Amino acid sequence: MFFRPKSLASSIAAVCALSGSLYATDYTNTSFYVAYDSADATQYALVMPSVAKVYTHKAGQIQAADLTQIDDQFSSFPTYNNGELCFPVLKDGATGNGGASTMAGNCYDVNFYYTQKAIIPEGAAFMLYYDTGDKVYEGLAGNPGSFQVVKDGATINNANSITGDDYTHYTFDHATGTAILGVDTASLPQQTLSNSITGNVTLTKDTLWLIDGLVVVESGATLTIEPGTTLAAFDGTGAQTSYMIVDKGGKIIADGTAAEPITFTSTKVAIDGAAPAVGQWGGLTIIGNAGNPQVLPYEVDPSFVPGDTDLADNSGILRHVKILNSGITMDVDKEINGLSMVGVGSGTVVEDIRVDLSDDDCVEAWGGTVNVTNVTATGCTDDHFDIDDGFSGTVRNLNISTTSGNAGIEMSGTTHATFDGFNIVQNVSAKEGGIYFKKDGIGGHFL
Repeated sequence: MFFRPKSLASSIAAVCALSGSLYATDYTNTSFYVAYDSADATQYALVMPSVAKVYTHKAGQIQAADLTQIDDQFSSFPTYNNGELCFPVLKDGATGNGGASTMAGNCYDVNFYYTQKAIIPEGAAFMLYYDTGDKVYEGLAGNPGSFQVVKDGATINNANSITGDDYTHYTFDHATGTAILGVDTASLPQQTLSNSITGNVTLTKDTLWLIDGLVVVESGATLTIEPGTTLAAFDGTGAQTSYMIVDKGGKIIADGTAAEPITFTSTKVAIDGAAPAVGQWGGLTIIGNAGNPQVLPYEVDPSFVPGDTDLADNSGILRHVKILNSGITMDVDKEINGLSMVGVGSGTVVEDIRVDLSDDDCVEAWGGTVNVTNVTATGCTDDHFDIDDGFSGTVRNLNISTTSGNAGIEMSGTTHATFDGFNIVQNVSAKEGGIYFKKDGIGGHFL
């Protein structure tokens, strides 16, 4: 395991010195893990999950030329789980240079995380999160004395923020290395969405947007959601279920950022302050025009029928979006998943998505050609990533952590998708295992 640094002060000095050798505008809002290698106390590892990079360097050697990039040495990207960062085995033909051979197959403790927030006139502004002490610091790269406490447990010191940010509702997503400056959604003004969205509609982050019943983004309409916006849906089942469908010909432009993701959640959490749990609302469904003869009308509501006229169909953008506490069973074999995609085309952007706690699948795709990148799926009660009916897109960097459910990845229909990098962590026994081919004639390309 990684040694814990001897003092916070020395850790800040090491972190900001190292960050000073790497910072660039490309890394704004990119988070890093830093720790020691237990087999060699002078060997550091620097892991950047949001851009899939891993570097090593020796203690005291912190210039850019001293860093060795080693992510291409491993069979997959390291995974974070319950306070540990675990490195996979070396891939075939890898030499293990730069400390990779020592780290391969081992897990290490991580307590310090930092994020480049912005480039300001004085230089690169960084935020350092000390997990064990629940402290957050802000300061300038290369200037250890500039780091000041902005959050110490429940005590907030926003006056120390050199970027002027509010840390009142700060949270940190360990799995993705993302720092989130949240908002008190319960205190926001509230507005209920129309059940039929037509024309061009924009949702802003200064309002809590409520989903009451079925909300449909109609053909020809575009729903734009600003970064940092929260949508909260009421609970209910059957005809009272609250969920959203983007119909074919309609678009959703939900283009969040790492620092300001777009969140779909329940009113129980966003307004009532209840604990997150599965089944607190329905979910998000997108219907496209890239279906095929295998793809049937949407099982939850067959009045929504995918088209089959345009494999490059564009249903919009989902980027830096979180879909939480969802999943409703409407009837036998008619379940709303966290994210459902029916015949969605390759012109649609689906990147940096997180689905937690769905009372069915986290993500399910029936047919379609959409490519999906950087997906994290956790805590769902059925399958975590389910593809059916000739889905032919590419899934890149899929991260699954199961605490319940049936399969990590389930595949059915004559489906031959491509999976380019995936990690499946099974914390409990799943009856269908990590990857489950449901019937004969199913396969995939696993890179």
